[in-house]
Parts: sequence; structure tokens; C-alpha cells
Amino acid sequence: MSILSVKDLKVFYGSLEAVKGVSLEIAAGETLAIVGESGCGKSSLALAIPRLLAEPPATVRAESVRICGQEVAGAERAALRPLRGCVVGTVFQDPMTALSPLHRIGRQIAEAVTLHRKATRQELDAITHDWLKRVGISDPARVARSYPHELSGGMQQRVMIAMAMVNNPSLLIADEPTTALDAITQAQVLELMRGLVGKERALLLVTHDMGVVRRMATRVAVMHDGEIVETAPREELFENPRHPYTRELLAAIPPKRSPLRPPSGGTLPTSVRQAPLVQNAASRPVGAVLQTAPARGAGREAPPALVAQDLRVWFPVRGGLFSRTVSHVKAVDGVSFTLQEGEVLSIVGESGSGKTTLTRAILGLAPLHSGSFRLFGQDPAAAGAAERRAMRRSLQVVFQDPFASLNPRHTVLELVTGAMVAQGLVSRREAPAEARRLLAEAGLPGDILDRLPHEFSGGQRQRIAIARAMALSPRTVICDEAVSALDLSIRAHILRLLLDLRDRHGLSYLFITHDLAVARMISNRIAVMHGGRFVEEGPAEDVLDNPQSDYTRALLAAN
Repeated sequence: MSILSVKDLKVFYGSLEAVKGVSLEIAAGETLAIVGESGCGKSSLALAIPRLLAEPPATVRAESVRICGQEVAGAERAALRPLRGCVVGTVFQDPMTALSPLHRIGRQIAEAVTLHRKATRQELDAITHDWLKRVGISDPARVARSYPHELSGGMQQRVMIAMAMVNNPSLLIADEPTTALDAITQAQVLELMRGLVGKERALLLVTHDMGVVRRMATRVAVMHDGEIVETAPREELFENPRHPYTRELLAAIPPKRSPLRPPSGGTLPTSVRQAPLVQNAASRPVGAVLQTAPARGAGREAPPALVAQDLRVWFPVRGGLFSRTVSHVKAVDGVSFTLQEGEVLSIVGESGSGKTTLTRAILGLAPLHSGSFRLFGQDPAAAGAAERRAMRRSLQVVFQDPFASLNPRHTVLELVTGAMVAQGLVSRREAPAEARRLLAEAGLPGDILDRLPHEFSGGQRQRIAIARAMALSPRTVICDEAVSALDLSIRAHILRLLLDLRDRHGLSYLFITHDLAVARMISNRIAVMHGGRFVEEGPAEDVLDNPQSDYTRALLAAN
């Protein structure tokens, strides 16, 4: 029995045809994976099927879209509400923008239930806690009382999966459902979705992770430039790909034990290798951003880029009649490390281990309970206002969720060069040229300056965020899951780009990731984080090839 049947589906954004006449079918018990590079149209296709794209700016046309025998193409909006959530569930790519910031997690999951059936408060609480447990959340009662911003990116994604699956839909559309998840939780969630499909349901899986495809898919559809260029059973596609683009995708899968080395010669495109960060970069070298830092090559040993000492970030848990603090959630609990100038230190661990909270504390976005850190020998707590401004310029960040971190009302030009103009580094007249150079370094064309963030795919938005982070010529960059939203070919390009920028400008990276393959590619050293603490730290190859911690071994076994 066919769960989903799509005939000649097209999606337009103005004059741009993002999806070009796609047809596909998914039978009961099948998992169809749609793969392709960022911007190929796969997310637009997935969201157009249940009519979740905003029309306008999108225009959706189709000869037919049938879900469990019900025609969706041309249906009235009122007729779609009973369908969504009950017959078809959707896991969105950006959980922070899909979850309501004003409502607690428990209420949002309960609402997904009450829209389709009646339940008492006790039943809703039991259903909510059960599904939070099933997606790998160990403290469902606390998470149910939390707001989305109080959770890590991976935990937000798990909540989204629970909401999509709570009504046991016949068709589950999952748009990059495991992008923010560590290997252990990813395996749990994929097993859960596989169990949901069974013999009577179907899964449409949109992903750039070929490991997920190999583990989950029954059939694979390869999408390129808005079209499906090849469809084949999973094993046939991996063993005998017919289309040249499919062969390129498979060739981009990194070997597990082959670290990515800094590029040399013609590895990067000419536009990337030759374009300076800014036109007047020679007049403001990276080493001069922090005025009190010793000059490079001056015969003195430079201080480490970042030294953290016994950092603790504890969040109070309040209870009782007067809401007194009864305990603490120890998100970061006594972390110390040193990041040397020009070094890449990767912090790996499962979702909720404290990785992102640690970086937010260093950036001043989360309060420190205790401990201290120094940037190039300076203590931000003891610095004056001018010194703190210089420190902020020297320390930049690429956030995990680019859609949430990019102002939706600002154009690409404003996003990339706004800080440069505000600090007088370039004039408004010079800004477009500088923006094009920064975008070229991030692998983006220069003709997108007038476009807004919602007009780009998740991977393209992340590249814009990387260009923005490089605009002030930082000395240290914190990358919080900076490549998790990118497909394999673009991910390799961005990692090479980051290494090239490090070599050219002496940058240091604090690299947050749950992907051990990425950590192996880019890291000099790796620190493994679990339960708010570092359980292992050392040279990258030592940690990955000869792990000493049971938890590290569990992470490696799950990959």
C-alpha cells in the first residue's frame, strides 16, 4: 500500500524554481532517504508535501500529492489540520525556531496530543514523560518544565522528534533529524524511528549524512539542482552508483582514520586561496587586534590564546513555597584547559554534556558560578571597557543554529559587514566589496548581498555565519557545531577553509562537535566531555586510537 504518492511537484521562490517537477512514491514499511548537497531543494520538497511552506513567498504546484489516499494538492487549509501531526508528522531542521520560546516543553508536547484527541492532565504528563524518555532524555520531568532556550541544541532536536512522533503518524517526514545529535543518541533515535515505521508506516528522511542513509534507508533518491537524478535501493546505490553526482557524493565520505591535513597548492579554489579577509587587512593585522598582546615574531613567547581554570556553570533548581534554591544543575563542573595560539582544540561529547554551555560562559552569554579564564594573558573580569571591546573583536563565534543567530530582517550585506561598519573598519561604500570577499572565502557567490536569511538553505546560512565571524579578523574562533548542518562535500571544503585561515592568520579554534570524524579531521587535541566534566584530554590521534575512558570508547563504538 502506498503511503505517499507525489506527481510533478514544483516549488518556486519568485522566478527561482527550487524543485523541478519531482515525482516519488513511498510504500508502507519503506524509508526513502533524499540526499544531496545544501541548497539542492530537498528541504523545500519535504516541507511542500504537507503544505508547510509559506505561500507566498513560495509557490507550490503539483499534479497530485496523496498521503494515505488523501489528496493534499489544492486542499483547503482547514482540511489539512487533522492531517498534520496525526497522519503525517514532521521533524524540522532548526528546532530552536520551530519550538515556541514562550511555552514550556511539556505544554508544547501536550498540545500536539490534545489537537487530535482528548486526554486528562495526568495522561498528558505520562505521555510527555514517556516520549521524552524514548528519545533519550534522562530527566523528562525537568525537561518538561524547561523552556527551549534552557536546553542544548541536541536536546531541542530530541524534543522535536518526540513531538512529531507522539501521535504515531502514518508518514514521518524527518528533515535532518539527527544533525545536532551525538553518535550514541543518534543511534537511539534512529532505532526509535525505525521501530515507528514498522510494516504499516513510512519514513521520508532528508539528510546529508551518508552514514544515516546506510543505516536507515530502504531506497535512496539523490537530488541535485532541484531534480532527482537517481533513485535506487540502498545497497545498489552504494555499490554501483550510476549518476556522476552520486559518485561525487560517495567519494566525499571521509575515511574513519584519515585526518584532514591543511591544504596546499591548488586544494582550494583560486578565489578562496587568494582573496584577503578584508581589503585593508594589511593595515590591521590579526595580531594587532588585542593591543596588549605581544607582537608575533618579536622574540617573546606569546601567551596561550585561552586559559580556563576550574570553570563552573551551575543553574539553580528552585522549589518549596518561597521558590528557594534547593539544588543545582551542574552543566559545567570544574573544567580547565589551555588553548595554544594557532591550535585546534575539539570538545566532543553527547548532547547535554555541557559543551555549548561552556562556550557560552566564555563568551559571557552564561554566568559563571566560579572559576576564571584569560584571553591572550588578559582577564576579562579585570579589563577596562576599551580592553573588553578589543577582546570581543579578538574572540568570535559561529553558533550551532545559524537561523536563530542571524537577524531575519537584515540582508546578507548587513549581516556580514554590520560590525565592521559599526567599528569604523570599513565605510558603507566599501562594505559590499568586503562582503563579497568574505563570502568568497566561505564558498558563497557575491550576488546574494540583498537576500534575507530565510531565502537560504541551512548549510548556506551556516556559511554566511562563518563569513560574519571572520569579518573582524579574530584571533580565536569558537565553532559550536559549525559544520553539523553541511553536506559532506561542503563540510570538507569548510574544514579546509578553516585550516587555511588558521595557517594564514594564526587563528586558534575551540571546536565544539559531536562528530568524531570531524574532530579527527581538524583537531590537534581533543577533550571528551561528559556530565559537565572532561573525562579525557590529549592529542587527537591518541584519544581516538587509544582511548582511556570508558565513555570515550562508548562514543567511538557508536560511530
